[in-house]
Amino acid sequence: MNALNGSATFGIAQQTEYVLSYLQSANVTPSLMNSNLVLVGHSYGSFLAMQVLDMLSPDVVKRTSLFHLMPCLWRMGECAGLVSRLLLRNPLQMTTASAWLATKLLPTQLCDYLLGTHTYPASVEETTRKLLSSPSSGLYRNICALAQDEMRTITTLRKYPAIPYVARRTYMLAIENDRWCPPEAVDVIKKAFGDKLTIERPDQSGSEPIGHSFVLSYIQSEKVSRIMSSWLVDLKRSSKDQNMSEPAV
Repeated sequence: MNALNGSATFGIAQQTEYVLSYLQSANVTPSLMNSNLVLVGHSYGSFLAMQVLDMLSPDVVKRTSLFHLMPCLWRMGECAGLVSRLLLRNPLQMTTASAWLATKLLPTQLCDYLLGTHTYPASVEETTRKLLSSPSSGLYRNICALAQDEMRTITTLRKYPAIPYVARRTYMLAIENDRWCPPEAVDVIKKAFGDKLTIERPDQSGSEPIGHSFVLSYIQSEKVSRIMSSWLVDLKRSSKDQNMSEPAV
């Protein structure tokens, strides 16, 4: 992708187009013709899933289910907070603001990739130089550009025409103290999808409770996988009751 070398920005529109082109590819279309489709979205990915859903044909929409994992579908800029909004205005400002921010606002694995090392320079200037002059600087800049795009675009949960068709096959994972999907957002989503929406609030009393960035933890990812597995079982049961094909994720 051109965005990776800094010559273009890979934003929401481009991501939506990419997913649609994948679904419409020759290798995927045959399975969609004979199966139900499950769109799984985590955080901002839930917004992307809704964009894709809105552009699918009516026949496919009627056979589509949604798995929303701590979805960012409402006022993302407000959820991000003032400091994050200011820091994401451009990569240089974000990086030079603090060496701590340069390594803490981005997942550790991503920083490892961008910097090409597991140890980070103590100097703010050195951190900035390494990030913005590395071969992966285009990706880093695009991350910041995409974050801005998300905060500008994800404001209110609009009335998607497809919601009435998928509401009864929509499952949502919500956790307490989630900055990106606060109780106000959950209420908005519940109102949009209605009573048919299934919301699961996991038991967080055990060790290592599920967090918004669960993908960075094997244990948390396992917990989320088990939850989604139970949803798939439920969908499979519902499909058989309605003489429909089993879902394909």
